[in-house]
Amino acid sequence: MLNNQLTSNSLFHDDEEAKKRREQIYVPLALVERKKSEKREQDGLSPEQGTKLYEPEYEEKQRFTHNTFLKEILQQKQGKSQGQRISLIGEPGAGKTTLLQTIANWILQQGLGLPVWVSLADLTLDGNLRSLEDYLLNSWLPFSPDKRQKVGENFTEQFERGRVWLLLDGVDEIATSGSQTLQNISRQLSGWVGKARVVLTCRLNVWQADVNALSEFETFRLLDFDYPQQVHQFIDNWFNSPQPFDPPQPPLVRGEQSKGDRLKVELGKEEKARVRDLVQNPLRLALLCRSWQLYEGSLPETKAELYGQFVEQFYRWKSILFPIKESKQRELNLALGRLAKDDIDSSGSRFRLREDFIVERLGDVDDENSLFYLALQIGWLNNVGVAAESPTKKVYAFFHASFEEYFAAVAIADWDFFLPRDHKNKPLKGRCYRIFQSEWKQVILLWLGREDVEEEEKEGFIKALTKFKDKCKHFLLRKKI
Repeated sequence: MLNNQLTSNSLFHDDEEAKKRREQIYVPLALVERKKSEKREQDGLSPEQGTKLYEPEYEEKQRFTHNTFLKEILQQKQGKSQGQRISLIGEPGAGKTTLLQTIANWILQQGLGLPVWVSLADLTLDGNLRSLEDYLLNSWLPFSPDKRQKVGENFTEQFERGRVWLLLDGVDEIATSGSQTLQNISRQLSGWVGKARVVLTCRLNVWQADVNALSEFETFRLLDFDYPQQVHQFIDNWFNSPQPFDPPQPPLVRGEQSKGDRLKVELGKEEKARVRDLVQNPLRLALLCRSWQLYEGSLPETKAELYGQFVEQFYRWKSILFPIKESKQRELNLALGRLAKDDIDSSGSRFRLREDFIVERLGDVDDENSLFYLALQIGWLNNVGVAAESPTKKVYAFFHASFEEYFAAVAIADWDFFLPRDHKNKPLKGRCYRIFQSEWKQVILLWLGREDVEEEEKEGFIKALTKFKDKCKHFLLRKKI
């Protein structure tokens, strides 16, 4: 069951050699237990420390290496919750799902119990949140209804005996507001389900929405890489472990720098301070290394530019097997953008797209001329299972949730989409104020980083935000953004 449910990162090819290579590439993640600070420092940050502006305040208590966390917190049950209730929080691309997958396999290797993986986006059914109990017994168990009842009795017994590890991935992917989501999870961890040891992952902004909802959980935050030590180590590991299908590299001439060394030099330039801040995130650093490895060139300046650069190079990378004209690439990108916008706007299961939802927008999955078929061949969309309410209907997800947000940002022509331009002193009837919806936060930040959006437009948006009167001293905007 675990092998069927875990996802793989398309940056790597999922074979045994690739798994070994992946272990060599990833620097062990630093974890930190944090508590909410009393107040935020008011001395400000420089633009080069831009991502720090969006970090909620926590008090660091202790850092753990990857192996120390597994041994002391999970195996030896040290800490406040004795390893029973653990939350792993971090920014998009911080490695939350990757770490949870590592934990799942480690539990099996150590013989510590039964890891039950649940992608929480799968709990949403027709806009309603199913209970964990219902999902586990009627969807997770891979048995026909006539056998499921008997197996279910043994299954629940494993929970009662404390042998089950409930691994809940993506609290932020449940289609409800942040505080409501956390409260729902808290209520559901009761009865026989509550007897399991629980490790969950969540984005920072959703966890911050109600830090008291899951107060019994010990919170560990996945940190960014330190620069230069960990960033350089990651780059060295990456370029010393060539990926499958990469073109062979000619031997270095005496005194010549390697690709990895040239990337480190480029990052070290004074004018690249903002880029250094950007790529301290594991996913974004992996994207940068992949891009540099394929087509060495200039470094991006913003998060949006980095994703845009990788999209271009992703097509080049895939062109060996699936050559696509640039006009078709643009058509597909815009279609994926509309699909992403509709998904984020919908009341359904965010980041999990039902086949019929995609077919309405991209055409039939079996039509070789459809954009749906093309997106699957390229790898922008991937099958991640079947719909719980209809086992014959497949469910898909973007290459990574961050790319769904990127494509949505690219498809938005005007900041009026986030905040109506003609707003005066009260909400406009029939208009949506997405600026107050937390699920649009990353999209807004990506939109602001787009090269093709005029600076006057960005400044106009920011000016409208600063002048927006919510009669709460801008509390609503500060809380949501």
